Amino acid sequence: MKRLSATITGLLMMSFSAHAVPVCADVKGTAKDVIFLEGPNCDIAKDISDVVNEISATFGGPSVTLLIGGASDNANFDLGHLIELPYQMIFYGRYGSEYPVPRMSVVISAAHEYGHAIFHERFKEEFPQFADLVAKLAKVSDVKEAKARGQATQEQLSQAMTDLTKTPSYAEFSKYLSAYSEFFADVIAVYHMQDKSAMLSALYYQQMSDTDFAFARMRDFASKPTERYEAMLSEEHAKLAIARTYVGESLWPKDKLQAKRFEEKILSAIMTVVKADMKNGKSPDWKEMNDNLIAELKKK
Repeated sequence: MKRLSATITGLLMMSFSAHAVPVCADVKGTAKDVIFLEGPNCDIAKDISDVVNEISATFGGPSVTLLIGGASDNANFDLGHLIELPYQMIFYGRYGSEYPVPRMSVVISAAHEYGHAIFHERFKEEFPQFADLVAKLAKVSDVKEAKARGQATQEQLSQAMTDLTKTPSYAEFSKYLSAYSEFFADVIAVYHMQDKSAMLSALYYQQMSDTDFAFARMRDFASKPTERYEAMLSEEHAKLAIARTYVGESLWPKDKLQAKRFEEKILSAIMTVVKADMKNGKSPDWKEMNDNLIAELKKK
């Protein structure tokens, strides 16, 4: 669920001392393989694989490899072909307290991350000017997988990531596309789960602060953001909170066929507004971003 810059930071920090463990028999289809960083857990791998395959059957999407590690408060699609997920989601309190949440949080996170993979495929088609960035993202992903399998070194991975961060279009991608990618990934998750509050549920734990709850609620498709927390709307995961409300009210599907139609409508609208933003040389603030996207959705 991280933005591109945070994804790269995460890649730089991971050492992957463990080698790949043989795949689980039930991991197949669109989720073509799984790598465990600690020890095999085929039950969670099957749950994740099933979600990816079900989403792909409804919405289409690329093949991915699952990279499953220990407990964490985050998941990530690396903008190549790897979806990184923990065995268990654990959130952390202010003073280091740990709050484990049910397995369903990992499953919903997997749906969200595969939503990023679908978005990334469309991005590659619509924006050929980013071909060099796409190639370097793919290179990082390949080397990262090779390292996880014991077939590449940390130095090779670091060099691939250095080359990536030096790419001129790296910052432009984050500027124009990150918030839309987070929004679209949330759409895929809630559509698949058939639950407008799926993202809120994935992020919720009983001991969370009021502020953390208010931020998580920005990902909810069943409620409206309140003026009290308007300042949060500048963060990329929350920027399109108003558009989430619109989708929950006006583009909520009755079945999988309608979900696919609405997904295509949303993705097409995003590509249209992003191209307009790039043409104008301006990434809009959260209010204009929501207004523009909702206006485009109403046209289609």
